[in-house]
Amino acid sequence: MKISLIFIFLITFSGTGETLNFSKDIRPLISKHCFACHGPDDKHREGDLRLDEELDAKRVVDGYSAIVPGKPLESEMYLRMIAEEEDELMPPPKHGKFMEVEEIQLIKKWIEEGASWGNHWAYEALDESVREKGQSIDSFVAKLAESKGLALNTEANKRTLIRRVSLDLTGLPPTVTALHSFLNDTSNQAYEKMVESYLSSNQYGEHWALYWLDLARYADSQGYEKDKNRQIWSYRDWVIKAFNKDMPFDQFTREQLSGDLIPKATDQQILATAFHRNTMTNSEAGTDDEEFRIQAVKDRVDTTGLIWMGLTVGCAKCHTHKYDPISIDEYYQLFSIFNQTSDRDAGNDYPTRYYPIDENQKNTLSRLRKEKQKLDAEVNRVRNEYLRKDDFLKEVKENSIKYSVNNPEPEKTSKKLAQVFVRVKDGYDQLSVEDKRQLNRFFVDKKDDLNELIKKSSSKYKEITALNIPIVPIMKELGEHQKRENRLHQKGDFLSPGKIVKPNFPKSFHKFDPNKDKTRLDLSDWLMSKENTLTARVQVNRIWATLFGNGLVKTLGDFGSQGTFPSHPRLLDWLALEFQENGWSLKRLLKKIVLSDAYKRDSASSLDQIKKDPNNTYLARGPRIRLSAEAIRDQALQLSGLLSSKMYGPPVMPPQPEGIWSSVYNKTKWQTSQGEDRHRRGLYTYIKRTAPYPSMMIFDGTSRENCSVQRLPTNTPLQSFVTLNDPVYVEASLALGMELAKQTVGKSSGSLINDVFEKATSRKPDEKESEQLLELYEKSKKYFSN
Repeated sequence: MKISLIFIFLITFSGTGETLNFSKDIRPLISKHCFACHGPDDKHREGDLRLDEELDAKRVVDGYSAIVPGKPLESEMYLRMIAEEEDELMPPPKHGKFMEVEEIQLIKKWIEEGASWGNHWAYEALDESVREKGQSIDSFVAKLAESKGLALNTEANKRTLIRRVSLDLTGLPPTVTALHSFLNDTSNQAYEKMVESYLSSNQYGEHWALYWLDLARYADSQGYEKDKNRQIWSYRDWVIKAFNKDMPFDQFTREQLSGDLIPKATDQQILATAFHRNTMTNSEAGTDDEEFRIQAVKDRVDTTGLIWMGLTVGCAKCHTHKYDPISIDEYYQLFSIFNQTSDRDAGNDYPTRYYPIDENQKNTLSRLRKEKQKLDAEVNRVRNEYLRKDDFLKEVKENSIKYSVNNPEPEKTSKKLAQVFVRVKDGYDQLSVEDKRQLNRFFVDKKDDLNELIKKSSSKYKEITALNIPIVPIMKELGEHQKRENRLHQKGDFLSPGKIVKPNFPKSFHKFDPNKDKTRLDLSDWLMSKENTLTARVQVNRIWATLFGNGLVKTLGDFGSQGTFPSHPRLLDWLALEFQENGWSLKRLLKKIVLSDAYKRDSASSLDQIKKDPNNTYLARGPRIRLSAEAIRDQALQLSGLLSSKMYGPPVMPPQPEGIWSSVYNKTKWQTSQGEDRHRRGLYTYIKRTAPYPSMMIFDGTSRENCSVQRLPTNTPLQSFVTLNDPVYVEASLALGMELAKQTVGKSSGSLINDVFEKATSRKPDEKESEQLLELYEKSKKYFSN
């Protein structure tokens, strides 16, 4: 092997004096450049060399070792990184990945230091030492910022603070009344009281529900080609209520993943399981229902792994994960947990459940159901009585041949039917679904007395249907006799079944009682266990990112080997432990964060701060982030006085351009809402997956076809066009202008401008801004007067 001596010289005489951290400095490099060929994936591993495990990386084979602690020039991994010949160089040039000089330097220095090992940081237990007395958000932040030579900004002014808190906690700007109340409150508790008022408002739940609905891929349509309507908005309302009552996150998890399996489950706990019925349904003619049912199950596995563990679990559906310790076997063990539900890609979204919108509907439904149950019981009694008659089997045998006359195998069908009718003597209710189907085909229900009862039962069903009660898709476990056999899908193809797999959890993470079942309910407990190293970290990081724009771990959807190391690892663990040990309360967590100095800092940036920390990673200045698509719209409507305070209920259809809804095979039309429904919060806007509300998409909204852990902000000219031309913004501008026109008596133009500016921005305009706005006002007044 030829080695470049100049290259060795360059990387030998450079470096830092700090001892390297394997998890932070080295594992990400090996993961980035080596794991694709030398990682967890047994089937696709090159040279029988595994670099994600210490024993394998350091083992000696034929006198050689990939890593020889203390001796980089005897370590094959290092030598391959600096090889001069192309066929010896690693990673191979054909892969298009080249290591930077600085990266190779770090590998060399690490080996020289003894090549100390460790687990990936996210798989290590939460560090309890961070909870030493006196530790807080600000103690962690200040220490790290100062070590980077960054001067910390002072606290923002009160006008900025109330606007920041109001928008972050409710998605709406503060009213002028709330603003002045806070400005006039000189008590030491003024800020905390203001925070608590927003946390206790109904608007809090509406705003934070949006964050969860992106993850839950909530939409009002089924997706795919037909993209038919789906009545699942009762689940959206459940989420809003859960946030407003501060449902503990462990309960929030348990009910959504497995509410139907909770003993004596309530209607609301079963409703929560609609979370995993937000998967898409393909009702296009000619599609394979089993293919898309399985696709939905895999989506549930992937989404669960992404939301709760922050891992790209879905990478293991075709082969063992190349970067993280999740084998293909373990993927299908998780798959088998979700694969025992009775949904089947049916166009009617079966199984479903009625969820009345008010007490009147609830009472009427209850009455009609009781009447129908009474009729159904009578139907069963008459049917069973008739089917048990001694001469019945004889009648069956005589007539089944006639029934099967058009069948290519009439004698076989006759025998099959006869067997069904023998089994019915044990009771109609004991028959399988297929047996019953063989019977609403034969002649039994044509008997007059039975037929009359069935007609009455059907009539009650029609009365129930006429109530137009929302029918929500929910999760329902299969009965024991219906359980599916689970097999690994070779290369991810369900038509290529491999070995049988049993329900289980990935073994590289925390253990679970082997004597317990592995149901969705057990999975919920496993995910929320305090021994789980990921769930709490992933959740608090996502919350932090929502408030600061960036997470402490920037890769919100990847806490695995390909993800980034946390900027503040001890703070991350402190927040995670606080979340766990304070009852998984989101409101308590949010309050701690927004009361911190880190959150309250002025967001102005000095040249030194921009140079040393352009992305504000070390939090020397306050957050400065853009509002979501929904909040931008809601803010305009609130400032204009048009925003409706109505909560819950069916989705609404505010104005949108013509021609957006033109799906093939779907005749549903966009019916623009009237009255206050026209101006409800963006949260309630109908989301059609193949044609989502356009102005929100332009502001980086999501189509909700898949789980979305983060909206990436963009800047396009279309965003300006939306605020200038979209009917919602035009109507808001007109309404605001009309309101101002009513206030002109006794007020100067300058005074009006100051008032509306404060209403819109929570501050007074400076002198230059006042002059410019007054000039614009006079020009506009003259233009419209003519």
